[in-house]
Amino acid sequence: MKKVNKKTKTEFLVFVLLLFCLGQTFAASCGDVNSSDRIDIVDALLISQYYVNLNPADFDSTVADVNSDNAINIIDALLIAQFYVGLLGELSCPNVTPAPTATPAGPTTINGSEVLVIGESFIAMSHEITRNLEQLAKNAGILPSNQSFRDNSVSGTRLSGGISPTIPQQYSNGRQQGPIKWVIMDGGGNDCLQGSCSNPPNSSCTDLQNATNAARNLLQQMANDGVIKVLYFFYPEPLGGAFGDLKAKLDVLRPMIQNVVNSTSNPNCYWLDLRPVWNGHPEYTSDGIHPTSAGSQATANAIWQVIQNNNFFSTN
Repeated sequence: MKKVNKKTKTEFLVFVLLLFCLGQTFAASCGDVNSSDRIDIVDALLISQYYVNLNPADFDSTVADVNSDNAINIIDALLIAQFYVGLLGELSCPNVTPAPTATPAGPTTINGSEVLVIGESFIAMSHEITRNLEQLAKNAGILPSNQSFRDNSVSGTRLSGGISPTIPQQYSNGRQQGPIKWVIMDGGGNDCLQGSCSNPPNSSCTDLQNATNAARNLLQQMANDGVIKVLYFFYPEPLGGAFGDLKAKLDVLRPMIQNVVNSTSNPNCYWLDLRPVWNGHPEYTSDGIHPTSAGSQATANAIWQVIQNNNFFSTN
């Protein structure tokens, strides 16, 4: 029998360990089909595209079968959407690393006055979304019990034009009141509702372009002012025949704003599409647009899930 010296054994063990470490490094998590190191609504959209043969780029099909039924279909996309908003605790792919569960992280406490909420009537009609978020932050020990966020949202306002204070003006007013580190906002609904576009609307509509440019300029101003993070949530589907025109415009504006948010790295920006959260829940609205108490709580829960998943209230 050939004798193997200690040096050869050591080199072999190092080689095996290196292969193991490489395998661990490049193993994708179940559901992370675009290898972004996070599982979010983009993964759900990519699976939907894959299902209808649109062949999305950089799509990892080995982590797309999140219910291990040996098929990649719209059910997998829905499950990822549920996981993203916290309605599902785990994803399971065949022979793939399970998706990590979300755990709250960040500083022990924050200064509530450094959190600014801006937007229009979806927030401002009752301000319940903000109050629910404050309670979630207090329950998690992040927000002191005697503090609150600054909510400058005003019903009927737009990103561009319309009544004052516009959403950018709401931010400017907040900045004058004191330093801002974190912004939670919506915007664009009234730009669609009040704006004039062709029928059907398209991305060349002036009002929608103005809203998109206003959002881009607002994020740039926030970067100049030292805002650390922004969470931008966008509207669910309007219900009722009276809002068909609004839905068509929102469907055009949504990807325009999303592209601005997702392409902005300073401040760090996070996008939340509320459609998966609200779909199938008519009790979330009484008029087809604005949230009821149940809708406000569901929206706050979805926002809070993004906050937890992304360590939103950190300072880096």
